[in-house]
This record gives sequence, structure tokens and C-alpha cells, in this order.
Amino acid sequence: MQPNTAYETEVFVIDAPRPGPTGVVVGGMDGNELAGIEAAYRIREQELERGTLVVLPEADAVAVEQRTYNSPRGNLNRQFPVGQPPTSSLAKELWNLITSVDPNVVIDFHSSKGIWGSDLGPDGYGQAIYPSVVGDSRQIAADTVEFMNEEYIYGAYPPAYQFTVGNTLVGDKPKLIHKVAGDLERPGYLTEVTRYNTSLDTRIEWTTAMGERLLRRHGIW
Repeated sequence: MQPNTAYETEVFVIDAPRPGPTGVVVGGMDGNELAGIEAAYRIREQELERGTLVVLPEADAVAVEQRTYNSPRGNLNRQFPVGQPPTSSLAKELWNLITSVDPNVVIDFHSSKGIWGSDLGPDGYGQAIYPSVVGDSRQIAADTVEFMNEEYIYGAYPPAYQFTVGNTLVGDKPKLIHKVAGDLERPGYLTEVTRYNTSLDTRIEWTTAMGERLLRRHGIW
């Protein structure tokens, strides 16, 4: 996308031997959230048995290169108003990519300085999966949360680090997954891990595991 510009970024398309649903995974909407970037690269290296996977690890390449939350064009994840065209050329290309592959699910990886709903550390949105309002997204998010807690959190971290299901995304904000819910009416998930007292390797591991679990629940893997 955005060839021959500073925002040029690579899209990976992985087709499994067996046909199946299509999933889109996005990292790097915010350039300082490195776990999502690395998790997207890890997921695109997996060998699929069924379905198609479209992966964009560095959505905002300038912000990723500069390791900044925003690029000079602003916050990419605030450029997807529901019912209207995206508000930047990069957002338009990303949206055109998503609509062209007709996805069955879209996953957007993020991290946060704090933990959602917790008094521990700074305010934030981490340790949560925010599902779209579409279909059984919220139940699938709950299943993934239970998996993450059992496999990674219980007995290893304080209770505040347990994953939870966050607010349902209903299309009332100009974020990517809101637009997926409101305009495409497809399942989507915004995942958040916390940067509070966690290592980058841990955050990458958590984000990768959540992404893989969500894709499998939607028949891709």
C-alpha cells in the first residue's frame, strides 16, 4: 500500500491448501505499540491448513519507523468514520484492501500503558478484547479471554492482569473495528495488552496467542 511514499507498507496474503474463511490481521496502527507489529509478523509466518490470511504488520509505516503513537498525518485509527469514506489516503487504501478481500473477521492489535477496569498502574485499555457487535463476537472474545487466562495468567500474574472482555464496538467511533462492525457488519476484534510492568516479549506472546485463537474460532488455521 502507498507505494513510492514514506508510508509504503507491505501486505502479506497467505492462502492455505484448503479453502475457507478469510481473516485480516492489522498491526502498527499506532507506531509505538511494538507487540502488535511483531505478533502480526509471527502470525503471517504460520502455515495455514484452511482459509486465507491477509496480514498488514506495519499499517502506519511512518509512525512505526519513528516509534511514535501518531505519524504527521495523525492517528490512523481515528480515520475510519462509519458511513463515510476514510479521512486519509492511507486509511482509504487500508479500507479498500479490507473490503476487496471480503473478510469473515478482522483483528486489530494494540497495547496500552494501563489495564482496563483496574486501579493498578495508570489508566488504560490493556488486558482486554473489544469485540464488534456482530454475530457471536462477544462470546468468541469471552472464550479467548478464558483461554488466555488459563494458559498465561493464572498463577503467574496478579489478578489485575487477567484478561477481560471490553466494551462492545458498535460503530459509534471512527476506529477501524467500529467501521468493520458498522459498515461491513462483520466480526471484528480490537485486542489490547498492557505495557505496565510487562516485557515486550511477553506482550508479543500474548498478542500472538490471542490472534491465533480468534482466527481459529473463525475457521482460519
